[in-house]
Amino acid sequence: NAVVEAFPRARSLLVLEEGLRFAPDLLWYFAQLEPLLHLDPSLLSITGLNDYGLAPYAADATVVMRSDWFGGVAWLVARDTLRDELLPQWPASGWEQLFRSDHLRRQFLIPELSRAKRAVSAAVASRLPSVESTAMQSIPLCSERVVHLGNVSRLRSDEYHRLFLKDWPGEGLLNAVVTSVNKLKVGGHEESPWLIAFQNEDPETDQSWRPIGRFFGFTQEPPIRCTYFGVLRVRWRQSIGFLVSSASPAFGWTSPLLDPVDPSSFIVDPPPHLPPNGKLLASGVGVSCATFCQKRGGLCVSEDLLFVNTCEALAKKLECTACESSEGAEIPARVVARQSPLFG
Repeated sequence: NAVVEAFPRARSLLVLEEGLRFAPDLLWYFAQLEPLLHLDPSLLSITGLNDYGLAPYAADATVVMRSDWFGGVAWLVARDTLRDELLPQWPASGWEQLFRSDHLRRQFLIPELSRAKRAVSAAVASRLPSVESTAMQSIPLCSERVVHLGNVSRLRSDEYHRLFLKDWPGEGLLNAVVTSVNKLKVGGHEESPWLIAFQNEDPETDQSWRPIGRFFGFTQEPPIRCTYFGVLRVRWRQSIGFLVSSASPAFGWTSPLLDPVDPSSFIVDPPPHLPPNGKLLASGVGVSCATFCQKRGGLCVSEDLLFVNTCEALAKKLECTACESSEGAEIPARVVARQSPLFG
């Protein structure tokens, strides 16, 4: 209330949690999208975090998506919306649930490549399950100082709906080919886009999401995040994929009607999670990742190594017969821009 009254000329309010790391273009990102809050009444806020924007899945800093999920952390809201709509019903605790309430029936904008994330200390990471810890740490931030998002009118409700279904060049939902878990298990997918429908009674509470989340390296706890009408759009190696919940209103949008798979189909060893054009190679004993990649004209990205530099991932790829502890100091991977032409 104090902030709203103290700045009567401010059109919007940017809210940042404490203990965050920011991308250098954070403010420029919000500045480009801010006009949409006042042009599109179906938008509630613009967020800077993509909960599922993990290193293997975040490659294009210009992509912004609509979602029914509110990630929080760093978000922009119109001053009038906050004053007239949200503050009168602001709860004493659990304010994030207000933004996720069904009765609001509003959507959010989220980036493919996050602009803000929580800083996870080693102490905090050690208390989390390994999959959860990896997911939190491997969300990369945009490293570019200026990223032009283009004509953001494409993100208005009607325009984005057409974009999502068919106008996204070669990547629309209605262009997707139904695929199987077995095809994804080998790591790649020749056809793009692809689609898998899965059985799910309630995306908010259904625990059947757990094996699917584990397969893709996402947070396994429901609710399913970052969806658009119950559809999750993911970047998988060189392809684009759609995960469609049977509870989604989008379930009947495709033709022919989908036959949802049992989530237990995902209870298999997932392939190493690699980014587009990424490769998994083994260096010699005593040779660091950074040195090995540099000699081949490639670069290591530290967030990617969280997924592939594990016994579980390497054993599948390299057919190891045993694991032995290493000795000596570790040389960390280089932290480089995902947009680098040398990335590989």
